[in-house]
This record gives sequence, C-alpha cells and structure tokens, in this order.
Amino acid sequence: MTLLFSEFEALEFEPGRYTDAGDRVFVEGHFTFRHRKTGKIADSDWIARFDMESGRIAGGQFYENTAGVAAARQAA
Repeated sequence: MTLLFSEFEALEFEPGRYTDAGDRVFVEGHFTFRHRKTGKIADSDWIARFDMESGRIAGGQFYENTAGVAAARQAA
C-alpha cells in the first residue's frame, strides 16, 4: 500500500460492504487514483482480506485491477 500511495494521488477511496468470516474480514470497495508522474487515472474495484487474531489485524492482502494500475503508470 505504501508504494501505491507514493505513486498515486487518491481521488476516491470508498469502502463498501464488510463481511465477517470468523478469523477473516473482507472489505469490498472502489478507488480512483491519479498517477503522480503520468497524470493517468487508475479506476478499480478492490477487495481487502484481513486475518484476525484476538480481535486485531494479524495480516492480510489487498486485491485490485493490477492491469489498470499498471496502465496508469505507463508514459503516453
């Protein structure tokens, strides 16, 4: 996530549905980012998975449209 936010300006980052699956929590959402160097827009639905231990986040993974993000990084 640090790399994503260092390269992109967040125009919209909208969490949507939350799903509690016991020791995992899933969050679905949408983002619109602008790449700081190219000015291109990356627009994607996303899902985050959080692994929970004793009520705290112990790990997780973030999934987005990587092709759209990669395209926004390419110079014109």
